[in-house]
Amino acid sequence: MNELTKILGAAGTIVEIFPGDHVKIFGTSFSSGNATASKIIVKKQSKDTVVLRGPVEAVSGALITVLDVIIDTGNTGSIPDNGFSLESGGPLTRAEFQSRVSVGDSFDAKGTLLVDSTVNWQSIALGESK
Repeated sequence: MNELTKILGAAGTIVEIFPGDHVKIFGTSFSSGNATASKIIVKKQSKDTVVLRGPVEAVSGALITVLDVIIDTGNTGSIPDNGFSLESGGPLTRAEFQSRVSVGDSFDAKGTLLVDSTVNWQSIALGESK
């Protein structure tokens, strides 16, 4: 976030965003690992749905890092066997997903926010490198 970031919706400034608010952030990530928000949309009614979209930053075995969030795609993670797909719509097995994913691929994950602030990931769609 910087002085050019627009805050829209139920908040006008960063100090008006509170825990429990639902935020949708649009921005740019850089090769340095930093990201800058260009727009933040705030809604006061929070939903339990979490959506994470961005480029794959790192792959270490079954662990995938996207926007500094680590997601376990292995058998011990929360993603069900039928939760893997391509962004273009085709299904993937867990093994196919793990063999295809690489740094730079686009990534779209959906899950449910739990009471302890962890996410129970339900589905992951893999795009192509940009």
